[in-house]
Amino acid sequence: MVFLVQDDIKLQCHYQEIYSIRYLVSIFTKRPSRFGWLIKDKLAGSGRMITNSQLAWVTNNGIKSVFTIREYPLPQSWFSPGFGIDYKHLKVENGAPPVDELDDAVDYIEDDIKKTAKLY
Repeated sequence: MVFLVQDDIKLQCHYQEIYSIRYLVSIFTKRPSRFGWLIKDKLAGSGRMITNSQLAWVTNNGIKSVFTIREYPLPQSWFSPGFGIDYKHLKVENGAPPVDELDDAVDYIEDDIKKTAKLY
């Protein structure tokens, strides 16, 4: 299963408020914001994970690979060796990733779907 994490684009002045609401919701649900299946049991997506408990929720739901498209990667400590989850990050600069790297990202997602690994 493949799981994509997309960073939300919000006005900077509202960032802290939005982050606080997401964090509060994560305490009670553990589920990443706006989680949903794009291809049932193969490819899922959500807003950015902000807590380790959200990553645990994702892995407890069978996700084996996490792919982020945002300015900064998730903490490397979340993906320690032996944890059993692959992590790939595509850095966004100036509002968009480089086209060649985007092509590589599509290949990565397609390969993970073919391997039947659940991707987030």
